[in-house]
Amino acid sequence: MPSTDRDLRIRCAVRRLLDGQRNQHDLVLICLWLRQRTPAGSLPTEIGDFIAHSEERDNGLTFKLVSDFYWMWEGQQRAFLDHPDGKPVTSELFTLQMDAIVRRIHQMGVQENLGVNPEAARQKIEQIRTLAKFDANIGVYFDPVLPKKEQKLYDFLSQRMVSLPAFDTESLCREYSTALVDNKVLKNTEIESWCDVVPFFSAYLIAMMHLTRIKMKNGVPAVLDLVLGAKGSNGKLQVWISFLIDEARGVTVTTPVFSSDLDADAWCQAEVSLYMVKAIDDSGELPWRERRDRIPAIELDSEGKIALCSTDLDILLNGTGA
Repeated sequence: MPSTDRDLRIRCAVRRLLDGQRNQHDLVLICLWLRQRTPAGSLPTEIGDFIAHSEERDNGLTFKLVSDFYWMWEGQQRAFLDHPDGKPVTSELFTLQMDAIVRRIHQMGVQENLGVNPEAARQKIEQIRTLAKFDANIGVYFDPVLPKKEQKLYDFLSQRMVSLPAFDTESLCREYSTALVDNKVLKNTEIESWCDVVPFFSAYLIAMMHLTRIKMKNGVPAVLDLVLGAKGSNGKLQVWISFLIDEARGVTVTTPVFSSDLDADAWCQAEVSLYMVKAIDDSGELPWRERRDRIPAIELDSEGKIALCSTDLDILLNGTGA
């Protein structure tokens, strides 16, 4: 098993968690250790980076996913002149939207909906984007006009968005157990027991990710939020990204980032559950326009439940901080 004193320390942290001790320090120790031992782009690296840079993120798996979602959403809204500011698609936005579509092409449903192989669709989009022209009033148009099949493909892709979480409880269990086994600090016979640690791990991640800022290229305010009662959540805790689109009306566009299996009633203290989503428009598919009171800063209490940080709780109950 462990070959160095450092590895032995990590093995001891793993054992304590397997034995039922719920110590956040042990989770942090393991996550930062694995961050240096897993490939870039992997989930353990992403979570290690989150712990190291939890106030603001401008790279990594989550950043790329939410950025791609946002540029696809904004491209769609401006193409229909439906963005709150009323401006059409620009050359820069078109490039960002097409880049996002190309990166997510295998998740866009072209095979299922159009019978087009994703790789063939990617090549077609690369050709289509070279024909794009731009007008200050109408936005993007094509010269020469696209053939019928290419126009259908472009219309389909430019009107869709990938709205899938970057990770969930299942991938958290799978990728961490694999990484720990590969690094010889978890035995194959302990994998099932490690999965019993994952709910506590999920609660820690939710508390850590909540209120992290995502640094968008265009400066649009974007913040990760713990969400209760979100569309499609079935009462489970999730972390969503919220893009503030219309500050005057408090309208955000959101999409999930982390989808957990944690029941809100079981894993949140009562004061956290006071904050519930209020839907503005729940009539269609994502993105979901919503309005809600943002949950203040949170932490795990001595029971491992998600609670308001002590100062925020004092303000909520007494009107003053400690």
